[in-house]
Amino acid sequence: MLTVIGLQQSVKASATEQGIYRLYNPITGEHLFTPDANENHVLSTTAGWKAEGLVWEAPTSGQAVYRLYNPALHNHLYTTDKNEVKVLTSGSGWQKDNNGKPLFYSGGGMPVYRVYNAKLNGQHLLTIDKNEYNILPQYGWQQEGAKLYALGKPSTAGTTQTKRVTVNKSDKGAILSSTTGYVKISSGVNTVTSTDSKGNKTVTITTTNIWHKAVATQKTVTININEVTGQTLLSTAGFTKDYQTTSLVK
Repeated sequence: MLTVIGLQQSVKASATEQGIYRLYNPITGEHLFTPDANENHVLSTTAGWKAEGLVWEAPTSGQAVYRLYNPALHNHLYTTDKNEVKVLTSGSGWQKDNNGKPLFYSGGGMPVYRVYNAKLNGQHLLTIDKNEYNILPQYGWQQEGAKLYALGKPSTAGTTQTKRVTVNKSDKGAILSSTTGYVKISSGVNTVTSTDSKGNKTVTITTTNIWHKAVATQKTVTININEVTGQTLLSTAGFTKDYQTTSLVK
């Protein structure tokens, strides 16, 4: 039996925009950008990246933004320039990321600036923060101007949706639709939090109960007792049964 209770509805994300996440790798110094909440979650929880949150809102259509990856340099490049993609992937060591498909789209009135640092394996950084763009040259970065555009700053943090799920299983692993006739032998709780591209969180709390099928077994036991001594008889030879009593023990 699986039940879901305590569900708080979240606000539905707009179909015309998506949030862009920024992550930082303290080992390589690289910043990674992605609209994929799952990629953001996996990299920040299992691969050593630090999540820096949503940095801008991008349209879901418009001028395509491509992500390239250089395995020798261990960094990524973001561009809307198809010629740049063609040149860099033709013998310069760069590969098309995301299977060559657009990673997200450029469009809107807010410029997204790109800077380049030759001393950091040719890393590129994107930012909508004009102050960050103006300060980074002091640390060896070269300004490359506005390379794409955003709809605006990220929306206010989304709502939190909580799901409480109860799963009943037999001790053999089968899902139970009813626990009648079973005895609960253990219980465990697991909590998983996921975040979509709009920052809306879903917290799923799953309680798993393990049940054992109760089986009734009947045994008939006969005890012969000497009524004079009260001792149990191993043999009734030479004795006559005087009376008989029956008792039920559960």
